[in-house]
Amino acid sequence: MMSNLRSILLEAKTGLSPWQRIPETQWQEIAAQCGPEEVQEIHARITSLKAELLTVEDWDGDTGTTST
Repeated sequence: MMSNLRSILLEAKTGLSPWQRIPETQWQEIAAQCGPEEVQEIHARITSLKAELLTVEDWDGDTGTTST
């Protein structure tokens, strides 16, 4: 079975401008729609983003990290 995370998030963004975040009040409803496949996809995305963050140079200005 495939994850429906993308569909769930797109539905939650209905009516919002592209730059608007999903309101905090909707996250409980989103979580209630997530099954094991969606949770697995979320974990995979977090792992991927953490790995990508390690490759970003400190000086890029976007990560908020600084070298000491």
